[in-house]
Amino acid sequence: MRTTDKLSGRVADRTRAHHALVHDLLGQGMGLQETARHLDRSRRTVQQYTRATH
Repeated sequence: MRTTDKLSGRVADRTRAHHALVHDLLGQGMGLQETARHLDRSRRTVQQYTRATH
């Protein structure tokens, strides 16, 4: 069981939504820096989402 499967609540839901959004944008061909700017997040944060599994 993954860690996020155990989590519930607003923070966990928001984290899952951001993870999905990052992967959607990267899947559309957007780069890390461009995705970070688009979401107003740091490149490092976006990179962490890309390395994380569901």
